[in-house]
Amino acid sequence: MMKFFRKHMKKLLMIFMSLLLVAWLGGAALETLLSPNPRSTVEATSRYGEIRTGDRAQADRVTAILDELRLPWSRPAHFFRIKQDEPLTLYDWVLLVREAEQMGFTVSQEEAREFLFNIWRKTLNDVYQVARRLDIAPEEVYAAVGEFVSVTEAIATVFAAAQVSEAEVRLAARNVYERVKVHLVALKAEAFVDADAALAEAELEELFTKYREQERGKAMTFGYFLPPRVKAQYLKVDLEKVTAGLRRSEKALEREARRYWKENREKDPAFKRPPPEEKAESPEDAEPKPDEEAEAKPDGEAEAKPDEDTEPKPDEEAGARPDGDAEAKPDEGAEARPDKDADSPNATSQPAEPPSPYLTWAEARPAAIEAVRKLYAAERTVKIADYLAGRLAERWDEAERGEDGYQKLPPGVDDLNHYETVIAEQPPALYYEGAVTAATTDWFTPDEVGSVPGLGGARLEISGSGPQPFTRLAFQVQGLVDLPRSSEVDASLFLARCQSCPVPLKDGEGNLYVYRIIEVEPARAPDNLAEVREEVESDLRLQSAYQEAQRRAEALLARAKEGSLKDAWEADQELQETLGDSGGGFTDAAPFSRERLQKYTGGFSMPPYVQGLGFVDQAFVTRCFEQGTSDEENDRWAVIPLPDQATVAVVERQELQPVRQDSYARGRQQLASGLEGARQWQVISEWLNPELIRSRNHFEPARRRR
Repeated sequence: MMKFFRKHMKKLLMIFMSLLLVAWLGGAALETLLSPNPRSTVEATSRYGEIRTGDRAQADRVTAILDELRLPWSRPAHFFRIKQDEPLTLYDWVLLVREAEQMGFTVSQEEAREFLFNIWRKTLNDVYQVARRLDIAPEEVYAAVGEFVSVTEAIATVFAAAQVSEAEVRLAARNVYERVKVHLVALKAEAFVDADAALAEAELEELFTKYREQERGKAMTFGYFLPPRVKAQYLKVDLEKVTAGLRRSEKALEREARRYWKENREKDPAFKRPPPEEKAESPEDAEPKPDEEAEAKPDGEAEAKPDEDTEPKPDEEAGARPDGDAEAKPDEGAEARPDKDADSPNATSQPAEPPSPYLTWAEARPAAIEAVRKLYAAERTVKIADYLAGRLAERWDEAERGEDGYQKLPPGVDDLNHYETVIAEQPPALYYEGAVTAATTDWFTPDEVGSVPGLGGARLEISGSGPQPFTRLAFQVQGLVDLPRSSEVDASLFLARCQSCPVPLKDGEGNLYVYRIIEVEPARAPDNLAEVREEVESDLRLQSAYQEAQRRAEALLARAKEGSLKDAWEADQELQETLGDSGGGFTDAAPFSRERLQKYTGGFSMPPYVQGLGFVDQAFVTRCFEQGTSDEENDRWAVIPLPDQATVAVVERQELQPVRQDSYARGRQQLASGLEGARQWQVISEWLNPELIRSRNHFEPARRRR
C-alpha cells in the first residue's frame, strides 16, 4: 500500500488539489443551488395567491420609483383630492395591484408614458434622472407608473359607483328647503337659581355620588371626575433682553445692514417706497374761488370753450386753469402741456421718470440696521436656548429606560435648583443681562394651560409637520400617557418626569422656552365631597332651577292652549320679570329647516340654528317638525327640554312651509353633487382603509399559520 502511495504521490496530490480548487471556486454556487431561495419564502397568503419575499421586494422597488416621482402610492386617495389619514404598507400595495389586475386593469408602457407626461406633468428628462438615481432602466419607471395607474383606475371605478338616487336627493331637498315657523318662550334655568336657598347635605352627597366618576359636559351634564394636572418648570430666553444687550459695533451693524438691504430691498416691505402724499396746494396753485373765477374768466364761466379766442396769460395759465381743462391750441402761443401720446409731434417735453419703488440706502439705513439687529438677536436667542437644552439633555444621555419605556430619572435632576445651576454655568459669550430666567408654575389642567404666562402660548415648530403647541405637549408626559411604540409618532415629544424638552418652544413675540414637567397628577375621581363641594353646590342649585323652569313651562303651556302662546306670555308678568335679562322670553322665530345647506355643499356643517335659542340639537328640530302632524287637538304645543343649554322651551307651531318646486329645481344639482361627494369620500375611505383592504383580500401573515 505504501509502495502505491509513493509511486502515485504526484498524481494523488494533483487530484486532491483539483478537488480543493473546484470546492473553492464552486462552493458558493453549490451552496446557493442546494439551499432554498429566500425570495420564494411565503410571508403571507391572500385570496389572489401567496405573497412571497420576492413580491414584497418588488413592491419595495416599485414604490421607491413612485416616491421619486412623488406619486402618492401610500395615500392614493390624495390623487383624488380626498384625505387619507392612515398610509398603506407594502403588503397593502401588493393587494391593491392584484385587485386591479383581477378587475381587468392593465396599463401598457405607452399609456403609462401618456399619464406621466400629460397628466402628472413630468418630462422625459425627469424619467432619465429617476432611472439614473435608482440605477435602473427607464422601462422600469414606466412599469411602476403603470402599476399606479392601474390601481387608480380601479379606485376610479369604485369612485364612479358611488351614485345617489333621486329619492335621496328629494329627501335632502326636504331636509334643507322645508321649513317650520314657531313661536317659542325660552325659560333659562339660571333665571330661577336661588342663591340663598338652604341645601340639604344628603342631597349634596347624593348628587356627588351619582356623578363622582363622570366627566363634566355641557350645562346639565354634571361630572366631578377631576382632569389631569401638572406642574412645569421652564427657562425663558427673552428676545427683547438679548436685543438690548447686543455686543455689535455700529460699523459691523452698518456693513451687515447694507448687505441685507441689497439682498432684500425687493422682498422686505420696509424697503418699499410709500406712495407719494398729496401735497397741499400753494396759494398760486389753488383752484380759484367763485369770486376769483369771475375776475379770471368772463361771466363766471368755468372754462373757456374751444371756439372762444380767449388766450390765457402765461402767469394765469398755471393758476387759473386747473389740470384737465381744455388744451391751448398750437397757434395760441402758449406753452403746450405734454400730450397723452408721447410720440405726438405736438409734444414738446417728455414726462419725468417715476421714482424707484424701493428706498435708497440712505433712506433705508435706519430700517435696515434695525432689521439686522433683530435678526442677529433672534440668532443669539436660538443659540442660547439650544445651549441650555443641550446642557439639560446631557444628564439623560446615559439614562436607562424603565419598563414603561421612559428613561429613568438621573440623580439630582429633580432638584428644583437644577435650572438655576444651568443658568449660572452659561459661557460668557452667551450671557446677556437678565435674558435667561427660570420659573415654576402652579398646578394647571388642560383647560388652564393656555393661561400659563408666556409658555402657555408657545409652540414647537417641526419641519414637515404641523406645530406642536405647549397646550398639548404639557400632557404628553410619563404618568399620564404611555410612550408610543409606533414609528409614525415622534416619541421624543413624550417626556419622562423632570426631563427637559429636547427642542425649545417659541412664543408669538420670539421668546424661546425650555420646559420640563416636574409633578404629575393623573385624572381621578375626587376622594370626597369636600374636594368639589363648591361645584356640587352650584350644580344642585342649577338642578333645582331647571326643575322649576320645567314646572313653569308646563303652566305656561296649559294657558297657551286656551288661546295662544303669545297671549299667555303677555299675561304672565311675573314670569317676564323673573326671566328679566337672562336672554329668555318670547320669540317669533324665523322659519328654519331640518338641516343646513353646508352639509351638502362641502362647507363647515353647523348644527341647526333657531332664533331665540341659538344652535340646538337635531332632536329639538325634529320635535318642532312633528308638532301638528297628529290628530290630537293640542298637538301644536309642546314643552321641549334643552339640557345642553340648561333651558326649557315652550313651542307653538305656526305653519309648515313645504318645498317649492322652483327651489328644488334651482338647488337639485347642488344637493346631488354634495351627496355624491360625501358618498364618494365615504366609499374611497373605506376602500383604501388598510384594515379593510386586508380583510376583503383574506390577508393572513404566514406566521399565523399552524
